[in-house]
Amino acid sequence: MILVDANVWAYFFDAGTKEHARVKDALPRLLGDDELLMPTVVQMEVVHYLVKRLGAKAADAVDTFLAQAASVEPLTGGITAEASRLLLAQHATGIGGRDAALLVMAKRHEATLLTNDKDLAKVAKSMGLKVANPTSA
Repeated sequence: MILVDANVWAYFFDAGTKEHARVKDALPRLLGDDELLMPTVVQMEVVHYLVKRLGAKAADAVDTFLAQAASVEPLTGGITAEASRLLLAQHATGIGGRDAALLVMAKRHEATLLTNDKDLAKVAKSMGLKVANPTSA
């Protein structure tokens, strides 16, 4: 199972980013036949980014993004409580609340995390999670 961070999706769909070409090439290869874990917080963050960056032109990208076959993971009270404890324990690492929630979800599902966020990747690795960076893959 693979969890893709919002920044990677942004690079994939936004041709105006310098990372776009590398991620557009690497992401399908990294996903392979693995199941995709899609947190609702990532969905909303990506949709917000695309609409903010592309305006009305984002409609097709948003539809394509949301139509992906994925195991959708909602942000529940239990995940929030666990993420809060993780955030307290990792307060000096540079991760935020959303990052902590993604880490909890990835750990629960033993998912590989695809991200370009160095702080998030470092904490994920310290938790025993597999991490890949599609911008350098």
